Amino acid sequence: QQQQQQQHKQHDKQNDIWGEKDKHPVPIVYKATKTPTSTLNAIYEAGKYKAGLPLDLLCVQSFMAGVYIAMAGHLFLAVGGGVLGAALFPTGLIAVTLTSAELFTGDALVFVASVLGGKVPLSKLLRNWTVAWTMNF
Repeated sequence: QQQQQQQHKQHDKQNDIWGEKDKHPVPIVYKATKTPTSTLNAIYEAGKYKAGLPLDLLCVQSFMAGVYIAMAGHLFLAVGGGVLGAALFPTGLIAVTLTSAELFTGDALVFVASVLGGKVPLSKLLRNWTVAWTMNF
């Protein structure tokens, strides 16, 4: 029996890939949200990206955001409004998010923060807001 225990210990040592049986090589850290600083940095990065969009791409993405929201509004009315319509309207917002379309309301947040943080010039804010406002309709 002692010999069997020795064999089991030897087997465990050979098959213990981490060196210690109950110790993990990398601790697993999960954070459900970002810190305020990392959130602001992410907004700055989004502002810099949006400020650098070529005019033709900005126009197409702004127009499509308007189309997606109009589609969602039509869907709301097509099902008769109410709770079902309210449950289906977010499909437009989901489409805007998944396609990175330029909706004016989202740009208002991103550009105000980026301009006040000194990451984007005011001229880019005015350019983006004008195009997004115009093309969303």
